[in-house]
Parts: sequence; C-alpha cells; structure tokens
Amino acid sequence: MIAKALAAHSYALQESITSSLEEPEAVPSSSPEMDAITDHLFLPSKEELDKMLRYEALLNRQLNHALAELERLQTRRKEGSTPANLGYIAKQSQEAL
Repeated sequence: MIAKALAAHSYALQESITSSLEEPEAVPSSSPEMDAITDHLFLPSKEELDKMLRYEALLNRQLNHALAELERLQTRRKEGSTPANLGYIAKQSQEAL
C-alpha cells in the first residue's frame, strides 16, 4: 500500500515536471498528504529521535572515557610501570567510576 502510494506520488511529480515544460504557468504542487506520508516513512518520530540522541550521547561519553583510560594506561606503560603497578592503576580507575 505504501509502495503504491509512493509510486503514485512519484508519477504525479514526473507528470508535473513534464507538463511544466509544456505550460510553465501550470506547475502543480505536490500533494501535502503524500509529502506527509513520505516524511513519516523516512523520519523517526520525535520520541524515537530523542531516544536515539540520548543513546548517542551516552555512547560518546563511554567512548571518550575509554579513550582517556587507554591513553592513561599507554602513558604509564611508556614510563616503565611494572605489571603490579598497572593492576593497582586499573583498580584505582575502576573505583573512580
């Protein structure tokens, strides 16, 4: 049903382009109902969009935290920390969470 409606909308737009070439004054606009259906199919609802943005923000915070932790561990490894010290450092970072 949706595919049929989109096909009809596409056909109507193609016809309007063809007719506008013949008669420039008579360019019909697209149907607001068809535009609303098309928008609904391609855009998430406000609630879904808000949820996606929250998840993205959470994932960004987790990624930034993991990268900072990795950089700290790499810096300490380059400074010559012993494996025992690295375990202590990892324990401290877990407590900080």
